[in-house]
Amino acid sequence: MEKEIFFRAELQKKGKNFVVKVPDNFIAGLGLNAGDIASITMAKAEKVKLPSALAKVYRKHMPALKGLSDEQVSLVVDTLNREKVSSAKKAEAGLEKKAGKEMLSLYKKAKKQIAKADKKSMQADLEAEAKQLA
Repeated sequence: MEKEIFFRAELQKKGKNFVVKVPDNFIAGLGLNAGDIASITMAKAEKVKLPSALAKVYRKHMPALKGLSDEQVSLVVDTLNREKVSSAKKAEAGLEKKAGKEMLSLYKKAKKQIAKADKKSMQADLEAEAKQLA
């Protein structure tokens, strides 16, 4: 069976074409290289809300998120993911436009905490919760 990934990404206009940035760790994980042919399926993404159980895990590992609603935690996680395929500046500008300066400030605090977080523990917690949701 071929490996597959699923992720949401922002379409960007480059000249007369549109492009989608794919994080290099996704490319490596699929065993692809520049010049390879990839199969791509696209659809307009629906707004996805982070399940409450996963929002709880993010709050546990990023104290700046404590006290935020599930929707606000979802905005932070979505912005973090946007940074992977766009620039931090562009992702942060989008968050500020969508949710305001206060939310942007909370996002920046949470982002700093990610660097200090125990990533293995956080990933294990996220995977455990995702299995329970499946």
